[in-house]
Amino acid sequence: MNPKKFFLISLIALIIILGALLVYNFFLKDNAEPTTAPGQSTDQPTGPIIKISDGPVISPALDEKNNQLKYYTAQDGLAFAVDFAGQNKKELSGSVLTGFIKALWSPDTNQVIGLFAAAADRPVKKAYYNYQTKQSTVLDENIAWVAWSPDGQKIAYEYLGAGNNNNISVANPDGTGWTPVFQTRLPDWQIAWVAENKISLTTPPSGQVQGVLYDLNPKTQDFAKILSDYYGLKPLWSPRADKILFSATDPQTNLPKLMITDSRGENTKELVLQTVAEKCAWSQSNNTIFCAVPQSLATGYQWPDDYYKGLITTKDNFYKINFDTGQQTQLFISGDQDFYDATSLMLDPAEKYLFFYNQYDSQLYRLSLE
Repeated sequence: MNPKKFFLISLIALIIILGALLVYNFFLKDNAEPTTAPGQSTDQPTGPIIKISDGPVISPALDEKNNQLKYYTAQDGLAFAVDFAGQNKKELSGSVLTGFIKALWSPDTNQVIGLFAAAADRPVKKAYYNYQTKQSTVLDENIAWVAWSPDGQKIAYEYLGAGNNNNISVANPDGTGWTPVFQTRLPDWQIAWVAENKISLTTPPSGQVQGVLYDLNPKTQDFAKILSDYYGLKPLWSPRADKILFSATDPQTNLPKLMITDSRGENTKELVLQTVAEKCAWSQSNNTIFCAVPQSLATGYQWPDDYYKGLITTKDNFYKINFDTGQQTQLFISGDQDFYDATSLMLDPAEKYLFFYNQYDSQLYRLSLE
């Protein structure tokens, strides 16, 4: 064969081969099932738990109406909303919030009370903001613990007066139209407005002190003791406010235990699972809870005090407990690579997902329940 002709045929064949490789790499290869090396992540998260945020967050909240999650970024206090897959990220506020600590979202997440760091000798600053009307107001610095009413139209708070002349008051979210409903000398009530006519008042939980829980009617000002004599008492009311899940500290072991009682503090039962109330969430069915339960509890520490201080971390398994049937279902087991210290548990309206804040990286995650 003529050398020139052979060279020409070889060149054409080489061009055809290179063209085929080019077509494969840029068109066909992308459609093939990807091969992932051990430990290598893919673009689309898989598995029962996925990360929802793309960085550390503060005060995540669930927007049930719009099927969204809202949160502030830990870096600069910017507010964002994402869908339940962590996609379609939307900025809610472009304002950088210096010294931002925490957000107290209204039930519909359209309003918020922000907490900001202050000088060492001054109380934490609080400011009200309405994302719909853009109204903002700095609240009185003597306002301590704040809680939203179930309909988001009012707030309840403790006002710290001179000489321990304190009171529990009800006001509009911007602090106007306030009305005192209960006088108290204790300066550190933890408040939850759990039903239209029921405000929950609890002393700060500590494994070294017996706590007390009261029920206050803001209209009649009736005041009744519900629970007492439990160390480390931390309540979590059911959606209908007729049951109370609460954690307490065993004074013999200093470890937490989980208990259930009715709204009068009667018919109390201890659960098998050991965790703190901050690691649980109620189902809207009112008879089921979801909890993150530590695989092991660190001894030699004071629960829950040292956990709040960050001296203890946990590796949690997730459970679903039905009080009517007694059924206890394990949903997820933390492993050596995927493990979580979960708080701020939230359920979507359809209860397909359980969202939680992970203490290890301060990010928001989603556990699939289906």
